[in-house]
Amino acid sequence: MSEVQAVAPEFLSLQVEDTEVRVQAYDSGVRNAPYFAALVSVRRSGDKLHFAGNPRAGLDESRLRTEGLMVLDVRDKDKGSPYYFALARKDWPDAELVLLLLGYLQPRGIGGTTRPRAKGLSPPPRQPPMNVPWEEVKQAPVNVALKAVEQALAADGVNELRSGLITGKPRSWWQGSTSERREIKFVLASCHYPSDFLDYMPTDEQATRGPADSSLLHLNDLLGKDDAPILLLLAGDQVYVDSTAGLFDPKAQDDRFRLPYERRGRGRGIMAVMQRLDLRVETMLDDHEIGDNWEPNDPPEALDCGMESYFIFQRGFRPPFPKHTWPCRTWRCIDHDGIPFFLGDTRTERQGRTALNWRTAEIMSSEQFSALLKCIKEDKNAGLPKFVLTTSRILPRGLNVARDAACALHSDGWEGYPHSQHQLLQFVFDNEVKGLVLLSGDDHICSLTKATISRAGTNKTSVLYSIHSSGLYSPYPFANAKPNDFASPDKFMFPNPRKGPYCCEVETHFADERDGFTLVSVRPKGQDWELEVTFHSAEGAKPNQPARVRLF
Repeated sequence: MSEVQAVAPEFLSLQVEDTEVRVQAYDSGVRNAPYFAALVSVRRSGDKLHFAGNPRAGLDESRLRTEGLMVLDVRDKDKGSPYYFALARKDWPDAELVLLLLGYLQPRGIGGTTRPRAKGLSPPPRQPPMNVPWEEVKQAPVNVALKAVEQALAADGVNELRSGLITGKPRSWWQGSTSERREIKFVLASCHYPSDFLDYMPTDEQATRGPADSSLLHLNDLLGKDDAPILLLLAGDQVYVDSTAGLFDPKAQDDRFRLPYERRGRGRGIMAVMQRLDLRVETMLDDHEIGDNWEPNDPPEALDCGMESYFIFQRGFRPPFPKHTWPCRTWRCIDHDGIPFFLGDTRTERQGRTALNWRTAEIMSSEQFSALLKCIKEDKNAGLPKFVLTTSRILPRGLNVARDAACALHSDGWEGYPHSQHQLLQFVFDNEVKGLVLLSGDDHICSLTKATISRAGTNKTSVLYSIHSSGLYSPYPFANAKPNDFASPDKFMFPNPRKGPYCCEVETHFADERDGFTLVSVRPKGQDWELEVTFHSAEGAKPNQPARVRLF
């Protein structure tokens, strides 16, 4: 005999779009497809969750929604994990806490996974009919789901249900294109190495914060405040498909790229930050989503699997994808509260380099580079700060390249593609681009760089800034950059046959080397804009912060 059991998914991810909320729920492979998904408006009391409303059996579906329970039919829609649920924004429950539960048919006594019956509640619901259309039996599943949810809330606490708990209400940040000048805050982060049995954080509510989760849990503390940022930019290496350098990595391609995302999603820090509807999350992939220091000279199979997993697990698109055909480009230009952000892909479109072509190789396609230049030059953005995110660092240059240009062949940043680096700097000077801020991750160090560009025979200069964020969790010192790995101060020339040589002078401020993230704020200052950068560790703001700077 089967009973219907409602459980929280092992982990989930959210994509908030302009018209809908898309939810991906992941589960272990030991269960069959869920019979239903339930969105429950809840309130918290101690370590228990309770109905926010007062749902009662026998209510029709529309009235049940107003009482705090919404049931979604998922039968025969998605046979495998992850499962996708899309709901119009206008239909999302009006609650600060919403719990997603998946309903399964659980045979009694098989596998030992049926939960103990909650005291004082009626028996769990029996198996509902499965061979008739949903529209004909809608009332039965709704009431079956209500009983199953009652059992789940009575038997399980926050520790068991946390992976299905969604915080906050959707915000309309995409409608921010306005002439109103106001402060904009966002968070920049990258590089989250996976935890293992030595640094894994337990599920208990009172557990000591584990090192792999501390930075994200501190970020979540900030997100709960009134003036919190509502945009998070993740600059690559969200997972490490190569975390054991091949020694213990899964041998099947699917497992190698799927399991790191599932493992990531179980982390306490990821649950706290990523299961929020009041935070816009934009991601870009880098090498560790594909393979360590992946370049086009490497076998293409890893790129195909890495790209597919990126679109499924980070961007929320529904597979399958035709081979080599992705739902959209990885790179894109977005508008956040009226401020332009270009999110650039410097990994999958870079050209393969050799000793013969390193001077002319490009770090991104000409189509993407043209889109980047258009974004920072557009007339509508002339009086605004402009942000360009690339996972690879543009400035400062590595010290080895500053000493010997031929070392560019071994550099993973923009100095390893000097043609692309010089083209961008030249464009900024020639077009008098103002208010440009470059964003990056990858080197596991935090810094703020000021670059001043000039050209021989002119008295003009152009200034841009570059922010590099430390890793969220980068526990191996040998893989982390140090300030003395970079040229700062630095001054380098690059030629132009028609216009004469250009010069770039660089000064970099480094903060301490602990893991963490970067809080970036731009605010109007009279007719100009002011930039403030605050580097955070898991304990709070780091010492030795850079001073505020006037963008233009």
